[in-house]
Amino acid sequence: MINITSPLSQCTKPLVSADEELPATLRRGGYRAVLFDFDGTLSLLRAGWPAVMTEVLCEAWYTAGLSTTDVTQLRRQLLHLVLSTNGMPPLRQMELFAELVRSNGGVPPSPLQCATIYQQRLQQRLRQRYEQIRQGKTPAERWLVPGTQQVLEALHRRGLLLFLLSGTDYEQVQTEAELLGLAPFFAQRLFAPKGQEAVAFSKGQVVDQILQTYRLQGGELLGIGDGVVETREVKRVGGTAIGLASAETVAPDTSSPGAMSVTAKDPSFLSDPLVADKAERLAAAGADWIIPDYHRVMPQLLALVDGTVPTNDSPSQPSCPEAPGTTPSE
Repeated sequence: MINITSPLSQCTKPLVSADEELPATLRRGGYRAVLFDFDGTLSLLRAGWPAVMTEVLCEAWYTAGLSTTDVTQLRRQLLHLVLSTNGMPPLRQMELFAELVRSNGGVPPSPLQCATIYQQRLQQRLRQRYEQIRQGKTPAERWLVPGTQQVLEALHRRGLLLFLLSGTDYEQVQTEAELLGLAPFFAQRLFAPKGQEAVAFSKGQVVDQILQTYRLQGGELLGIGDGVVETREVKRVGGTAIGLASAETVAPDTSSPGAMSVTAKDPSFLSDPLVADKAERLAAAGADWIIPDYHRVMPQLLALVDGTVPTNDSPSQPSCPEAPGTTPSE
């Protein structure tokens, strides 16, 4: 039997809906920089990736000579592995899976081969989504977490440094950020693994580098992400970590026949088991506040940054700003 467990306990971290106040324990004001994860935090282009990776792992499990009497339970536990390592480069996730296979008496698969199969299958989905945007069949906004454009514009307008940190390949993040109209907000402040450096890539090292290069104190950093890795690293340096537990679904886009789009479910976001599971992981990683998206908490989020009482200060028709001014060399 696979030796991983996923006990869930009641999430005790502050959650929020549109009519709730900020958690009283959150530090207000004094922030100079905001660090964003990309996939699932800003972009929804890769929505459904956990299912793709879980399928690859399930196939590799049987190829390794292992079996199970409960396929549903196996998939659930492999999904637990995938989600609990969210934020790591895929190759590193496959290395951990290989270790799991070995510990259960199987023949470890090649992490590189597993990662390649996963990327190939995911790329098939992504290419279709890219073309939907480029051909005008689906607006780019449909592939953003609700409120993404507005919150980035509001933070940029306030003069905060915005950083993008991802475990996804650098070129892919850069391409997708440009496709979604997000690249100008970050200028050269995009950090992600490149080529052979993927295995050694560390979000923790990047966070340390950012603080040193931009002369920031840990308490001046606000981090927003849907993964446990960036959450832990922001907390490690003394920053404030906001966990984003958005419920993603792929739904037909009736405005364009044949097109598909991703939306975040609106009602009671914790009623979705996967979202509740994500919120639990974020809470355990130390997230100070867990939100469903930006649209529903815009006044509270901006009040947190400003150190003020929440107001309805969110632009109704935002425009993408020019790239911020000169920044220290990376």
